[in-house]
Amino acid sequence: MQHVIPSLTSLKCFQATYEQGHVTKAALALNMTQSAVTRQIQKLEYHIGVALFRRVKRRLEPTEAGKRYLLVVAETLGKLEAETLAIMMHKAGGRTLHLRMYPTFGARWLMPKLGEFTEKHTDLHLDITTGYTPVDFTQENVDISIQHGLGDWPNVTAIPLMHEDVIAVCAPAVMKNNTANSNDYTKLHMRSRPYAWDEWHQSQSIDAITTKNGPTFENYNMMLEALYIGMGVAIVPQMFVGNDLASGALIAPFGGAIRSERAYYIAFESRATQPRKIKAFTNWIQSHSQL
Repeated sequence: MQHVIPSLTSLKCFQATYEQGHVTKAALALNMTQSAVTRQIQKLEYHIGVALFRRVKRRLEPTEAGKRYLLVVAETLGKLEAETLAIMMHKAGGRTLHLRMYPTFGARWLMPKLGEFTEKHTDLHLDITTGYTPVDFTQENVDISIQHGLGDWPNVTAIPLMHEDVIAVCAPAVMKNNTANSNDYTKLHMRSRPYAWDEWHQSQSIDAITTKNGPTFENYNMMLEALYIGMGVAIVPQMFVGNDLASGALIAPFGGAIRSERAYYIAFESRATQPRKIKAFTNWIQSHSQL
């Protein structure tokens, strides 16, 4: 059967020209001559029978067909490059460990430690992604997930990793007349922690007042930026703001940290026998457990 798939070279030239808006710049990016890139674009347009660019002054603007085609080309080339790299890195029998975690947890707690693991397990390639919801291991390509909750996910082995101590913080400039009642301030919220303020108020034995509710954020990185510029007060894991509290960028005038009912867990699909790569990572990360 005759295939209608264009050559990889022509597709790469198309993508580069689309991104650069000019054949000369695309040629420099691809380490090709301008005439070679032009020929590849012409060859591609002839192959599919549709114009992909039109010249507008000194730039090449994509046609509507070109815009649609790029979506497929970029995704396909990206997947092909990623899979090729994975095979190249593991041609000697290496393995890939697909790891999922919360973005801020990964950046502020796990990343500083992860070099130790990769040095000990040079045969393992880590594929790290982030997310905000528990993993469905039967549907997603994830081996291990660092998850937050009560550890009661169905068909999942959940090993406690660390407790979560949370604290109410704000920027120094936010303080009003030195009052330390959190109800006097705009409260910031985390989408994945809708219970955080209720938990805090109960620990402080005070009634919650919700007349000054502020924005809800998807992740702690965004919430921390909001705190820095003085948008309000937030309940955050203490381990995320230790340096900020030490430097004075944030303050905690509403009381000390409290221990949340929820914790961080090492989560993976329950099986009779776990692959060695899961055992290797689980054993390593448990050595850093703070329980």
